[in-house]
Amino acid sequence: MKTVEERIKDLKKLAMIYLFLGIVWAVFLIVAEKTGWVNFRGDVSEYKGYGMTYDSICFLNDADFKLPYKVNNYLSAKDGVFTEVVAADNWDSVGMDDFRLDYENVDDNLMIFHDHIEERYFLMEKDGKVLFVSPYRISTYYYEDYGLFSLSGYALIDKEGNRVLKEEWYDEVGIWNGKIIVKTNDYPNKRYGLYDLNGNCIVEPVCVDMEYGKGWFYFKYPDGDYRLLDGEGNDVEIKGGFKDLKYVSCEKDGLPDHYFIVQDNDEKWYTCDEVGNEYMSERYDELVSEDENIGNFGILIAEKDGKKGIVNALNGEVILDINYKSLQVYQINKDEEDPNYIIGVTTMDDKVGIVSLDN
Repeated sequence: MKTVEERIKDLKKLAMIYLFLGIVWAVFLIVAEKTGWVNFRGDVSEYKGYGMTYDSICFLNDADFKLPYKVNNYLSAKDGVFTEVVAADNWDSVGMDDFRLDYENVDDNLMIFHDHIEERYFLMEKDGKVLFVSPYRISTYYYEDYGLFSLSGYALIDKEGNRVLKEEWYDEVGIWNGKIIVKTNDYPNKRYGLYDLNGNCIVEPVCVDMEYGKGWFYFKYPDGDYRLLDGEGNDVEIKGGFKDLKYVSCEKDGLPDHYFIVQDNDEKWYTCDEVGNEYMSERYDELVSEDENIGNFGILIAEKDGKKGIVNALNGEVILDINYKSLQVYQINKDEEDPNYIIGVTTMDDKVGIVSLDN
């Protein structure tokens, strides 16, 4: 029977053997990992059941840059460089989408990373420097043309992570004609404004209405004043000036998208396009577009010297003689894209009748 001292010696020998085997095994694992002899991560396609794509797994396994600290609490890291996906400590707290690594390479230096756990988006350089953190999705929609990122249409930032506009968040932000249009959060009295791409104000966000199209902007102020601007943000010079300006959209095929009804400084009305080109040479005491929305189909009630008729808004042609005391427009079909109208008329000697209007 072995003495206590002999048993201790045997245990020491056994411990040395295990230690030696452990070192050999560790060296083997390191060499195998570095040389790729053994794929310890297994088939990345197995991760697809957790909502991860093949590309995102390969990207994560090959990551050579730093991600924001604690961006996902189930990722393992060495010196801040994330290398592989590991099991979560608390499975109850991790949803299936939390395993989806959302990222987007913007260019050679920038990327966008989505943290599913805390629902944040990071604009970051590939060396790990975080430029901007947003609770809203960072989109590259405007990046290629303007070098700007949209934060779910609520704000804009440049590629250095700087905010472009004064306010932190807006109700709506977009770019049109190379200019930034905004809608404020002043519920229920939202306001509209216009800025250049550097955040310099062109129209203060105090306007109660706004329309825009290719090469033009239209703003209406609370006091009833209007501004018509070209695509560069310059005021459109309307011949003779104007006191009032109404925007009318067109809903009939073959017509332009819109036109404007203008009241000049002599308080006479006519129509023009977005750069001030006149559609009609005649001036009227009043032009009405609202009756049964006839203005949306290119025709207007015109009044001159106390007499009324119907004119074409886009060429000035008189459709119904300016000879009547009063007019009432009726739509006789339910076709919203191509309506038919009849006009109830009262003559200057108070006789009444019906006129068919084929527009």
